[in-house]
Amino acid sequence: MKKTELMSIINSVVDQALENCESENPLEAWSRFMDRFDACVRRRIGENLERNGRNRYTGENTGEIIETESKVAEGED
Repeated sequence: MKKTELMSIINSVVDQALENCESENPLEAWSRFMDRFDACVRRRIGENLERNGRNRYTGENTGEIIETESKVAEGED
């Protein structure tokens, strides 16, 4: 994964991760943010791996490329 790809994922999930991380305790707010951020990034990476015919957990090639709804709607094969 290149830096630009990772930055794109980070930018796309940061707002989701910031939801509900308010707390009087800064460590609690930070922990909530990091937990949510980690989950969102891992989910996005897993989805990208599956779309490209790879196992979402190991990254190994499964040979099963999944067509997304947007590609089907656009008529791409």
